[in-house]
Amino acid sequence: MKAIETIKEYNPCYSSVEWLGSRTIEEMVNECHRGDWLLWLGQRAGLDIRKLTLAKGLCAQQVEHLMEDQRSKDAVYAAIAFGKGEIDEVELEEAAAKSFTIANRVYADRIHNIACVAACVAFAAARVGACVDALSKINGLKSSVDICREVFGKELIELLKTK
Repeated sequence: MKAIETIKEYNPCYSSVEWLGSRTIEEMVNECHRGDWLLWLGQRAGLDIRKLTLAKGLCAQQVEHLMEDQRSKDAVYAAIAFGKGEIDEVELEEAAAKSFTIANRVYADRIHNIACVAACVAFAAARVGACVDALSKINGLKSSVDICREVFGKELIELLKTK
């Protein structure tokens, strides 16, 4: 089955549809070059929230060294802990709320540097409904798509096959 037939109900962006072409679901997940696309698709398809949050946390952990505030780092740790089942959603949301203060401040101050992106990534990792799109702006990291495939690739394929 062509992947586009499965995901068209999610209204994917033009770039992803163009890239997707006639790929199957397996080819889409295994050949995708953008982790934010897999996170987006996993969220829309109803993938387990803990798997998604674990992947987001691991992606965000790559820029932990750029986070200037401990609350941002704590949000990343919380995302990973939630993904592993070590904390509940309330604790995760508390960490997200604290990191939001930082992400909001740097955005309001119009500080558009790598630390700003890192703070936003930390918030997105800990926020249950957010994706880590900001990672695509940071080069030189282990590919976020590799992390996504490792954490939930097989589950996403199986989920999409049932749609």
